[in-house]
Amino acid sequence: MKIRLKSLSAATMMGIVLLTGASCQKKVNTVNSGQTFNNTGNNNNATPTPTPTPGGGGDPYNHTACATGSPPGYADAGQTIEYYKLNSPNLSTHGSASPNRHASSHPNGVVWSSLADMTTSISQNVLRTNSRFHIRVRAIPGPAYENDSKGIYCQYIANDYTKLQLGITLKKQGASSGDYYLFDNVGVNQFSGVHPFVVPQNTSDPLIIEVSNVKWDYTCIDYTNQGFPDVPGACPFASVWDTSCVGFEIQFATDDTKDIPCPRQY
Repeated sequence: MKIRLKSLSAATMMGIVLLTGASCQKKVNTVNSGQTFNNTGNNNNATPTPTPTPGGGGDPYNHTACATGSPPGYADAGQTIEYYKLNSPNLSTHGSASPNRHASSHPNGVVWSSLADMTTSISQNVLRTNSRFHIRVRAIPGPAYENDSKGIYCQYIANDYTKLQLGITLKKQGASSGDYYLFDNVGVNQFSGVHPFVVPQNTSDPLIIEVSNVKWDYTCIDYTNQGFPDVPGACPFASVWDTSCVGFEIQFATDDTKDIPCPRQY
């Protein structure tokens, strides 16, 4: 309803402004990114202010410890379970370049699978979800003189790579494919952003996380140190050698857990 102010006195106009301002209530608007913003009344030009989260940097999805640490999860729907961290022990794998030793047990270039290779101390049931599956990864130095996650011995000194590429697929059991995302330029001892995966439908079974297309920057570093920079096929990334091992960590949140309070990566 429009109010005609043209014929009203100045005093009457002031009363309307005060009455209107007093009736505005503070609203909470949830945006698609998952962030909750406080926005006052009907001021459409106001800059949203992120709702603070305890221990964070103000934005519940941009915690100050995200780059190198594992901050406490964000309970966006009253969850009490922390998000999961596959890091005890850390995950590791041999490369797949010439030959691919994983081909007989893992098709389609997969080098690690939660169904086959996740430690038995972790229940497969943690991979159940109805609506949310958020994943982030961390590159770690490769193991040396110890077994990888499949029990295959890493017999050489670890190569000094500084970055990894890690392809992650989320799929349901029995499926030949799923939702795939490549985490690129993941620095050693650094975390990637959080990628929201598409949750498979029509299943109540634990889902499967697969790792494939693992590449490192060490081949490029090795060529560069010999005086051959920017070699095509080696730089900036190349497949990890079959004789070498790389390490990584996977963290994930489901609808049963607190969310990972870190920036999204799409």
